[in-house]
This record gives sequence, C-alpha cells and structure tokens, in this order.
Amino acid sequence: MANRKTSTVTPTSPSDTGIQYVPLWKLVFDPELQMRVGELDQVHIQNLADILREETKAELTPLVAFTAAPDDPHWMEEDDDPIRYYVADGFHRGAGYRVARGDDCLVPVVTPGGGRAAALLYAYGANADQNTKPRTRKDIRKAVKEALRNHYFAATQDKVKFTKISLRPNGERFTHSHIAEICRCDRSAVTRIAKELEAELTPAAPAPTAGRGRPSGGGGGAGHEQLDFWARLRDGYSHALAAVRETRDDQEFLSAVDGDPLRAAEEIRAMRTALIDECRALREREMAIRASVAKAKR
Repeated sequence: MANRKTSTVTPTSPSDTGIQYVPLWKLVFDPELQMRVGELDQVHIQNLADILREETKAELTPLVAFTAAPDDPHWMEEDDDPIRYYVADGFHRGAGYRVARGDDCLVPVVTPGGGRAAALLYAYGANADQNTKPRTRKDIRKAVKEALRNHYFAATQDKVKFTKISLRPNGERFTHSHIAEICRCDRSAVTRIAKELEAELTPAAPAPTAGRGRPSGGGGGAGHEQLDFWARLRDGYSHALAAVRETRDDQEFLSAVDGDPLRAAEEIRAMRTALIDECRALREREMAIRASVAKAKR
C-alpha cells in the first residue's frame, strides 16, 4: 500500500483493516442506501476519475460495503462467484472507478458482514467525516427522515407486530437518541424533524359527531373537510418554517457567508424583509377577520 497513490488518507496496510480488493461489478449500489439529496455529482465523479487515470496504481479511499446476507435480494447470484456487497459509503468513488477503469476493475473495499440491513444502518451516518464532499444540511435531513420512517415510526405505529428493521440488534426500539447516533447528528435535529414527519404520517382526525353519528356543523362531511383544511394549513406553515431554517443553516450558504459576508448579509436582509412583509399581511388579515366577527356580534 505504501506505493499506491491516494486521493485522501488511506490505511497503511489492508491486513490491518480488513480491506479487500473486489471487482466493481460485485458491488450493489442500491439507491435506497444513498443518503445524499438528488443525483450523484457528475463533476465530483469526473474529478475522482481523473485522479485514477493519472497513475495506474492510484486508488481512492476504500468503499464500505456489507456482504449480502441470505435474506437479501442479491444473495447467491447465479454465476461462478455469488457473493455480493451492498455499498453503504462510496457511491461517488464507485462511479469514479467505473468511469476511469470499467466494471471489471478491482476496488479497495472494507467488507463487514450483516447484509443490506446493516448497510442501511451504516449509510445513515456515511460521509459525516467526508472532507472532499461534506454532507449538506439537506443530506443530513434526508438521512434522519429515512431513519425515522424505517425504524422509529415503523415501530411505534405497529405495537403488536414489529418489522425486523424497526428494532435495534438487541431487540429494543429505536429512540430519537439512537436515530441521532446512527445518523451522526444532533438529537435536537432528530426531534424537530420527527415532529414534522409525524404530522405528515398521522391521518387527519375524524370530525366530531353529534346526535346519531352525524358530523357536527351540518352539511354531511363538511366538518371533516374543514378539519382536514386546518390540518393542511398547519402542515403548510410548518414546512415553510422548516424551509427557512434549512436555507439559513444550509452548508453551502454558510460557506458563501465566509466567501462574501456582505453579499450574504444583503441576501439575509432581503429574505427577512420578505418574511416581515408576509407576516404583516397575515396580521392585517387576522385583524380584519376579528373585526368582522366583532361586528357580527353587535
């Protein structure tokens, strides 16, 4: 390994870390294990491919791919060598190898066991220490939402029959702290996103009934529809607030602040002014409604 060129720091000895050299075609790049937002960054892939083309012995930081388990979809493929590996960290690097050297090239891979389920748990926190392409706030948010959907809400919504993925290896339920741990982020972020996701996953409450089961307020299902409307309204402004927070805390925006603080300040001011204008309009609408109600009571 000492004579191999690397794009980032790599272990000094494969034997010390369990690194194997695996044909690229044996790696499974499952889209559901990719926790970055959007498509792969083609510019970054080309940059990695250029590194690999510069020298035949050049290699990138090892990928992390979990050996397929018997109950996985890609277990025992029909060929001479049936073993497959689910990539949990290294989608861009894998694409870089494919562009530079093709599917038959050997790729350095750390290959723990556990199958796709273990790969998924690892994937949530993948790239937390990535320097060449750090996670963005949106990437972290996606990972947390996927983890909550797959593990936290899957367990709490069905208290009788838990799916295998809804329980930790020791058989316990996942908590917000566990989700934060596997996603490698703050627990407060998990709690905030969980509240938003719960609003999305929770069905609208049925309309209150009066008398013989008729919806109160008359008009058949009008009461239920009105409740749905208010739920959608609350959900709408919750998403609006979340979008503002994401913009404010986005890693690209924070980097832009460092590069051009005056421009960043102007952009923040413009955003703040727009929000103040909207708040003022809402306040005027609120006062008009209250005035109308007061007038009707006279």
